Amino acid sequence: EGIASSYTYTGTAIAPVVSIEGLKQDQDYSVTYEKNLNAGEATVTITGTEFSTNSATNGGAICGSMANITVNNSKFTENPASSGGAIYVNEGTVLTVNSSEFSGNSAVLGGAINSRESTAEIKDSIFTSNTAKKTSSGSNGNGGAIVVTAGTLTASGNNTFTGNTAEN
Repeated sequence: EGIASSYTYTGTAIAPVVSIEGLKQDQDYSVTYEKNLNAGEATVTITGTEFSTNSATNGGAICGSMANITVNNSKFTENPASSGGAIYVNEGTVLTVNSSEFSGNSAVLGGAINSRESTAEIKDSIFTSNTAKKTSSGSNGNGGAIVVTAGTLTASGNNTFTGNTAEN
């Protein structure tokens, strides 16, 4: 037996259950679902992970669409992107962030998190010195820590926001 190096999701359960271990620093990883018969039902849980100096157009560390994404006890530091410095979600994604830290992330829209047409819940998390940057053409940045467009945001527990800025 053993675990294959890749799987193709065909709409049926993958056996054995996929478990990812031994991730290495300075190496890119991705999880992709193709030919998903029940789009929007993918669930991803990330626990105790540090994302530092990653970059992308959308979501410097995490980008999700039509999924349920839960982030627990994780750190996001100095991740730049155009939208959502650390995390970008859209198209009905349910994002839940618990007891996590966001520091020094940057984007034009949502220095740390950009939630578009999605549901976001933030609980017991810390947002420090995240920046929504002005564009090269002079448009203002929006949402130093978090920006939500056509969706909902629920903040509960003890969240802390310190020194987050949107450039004008």
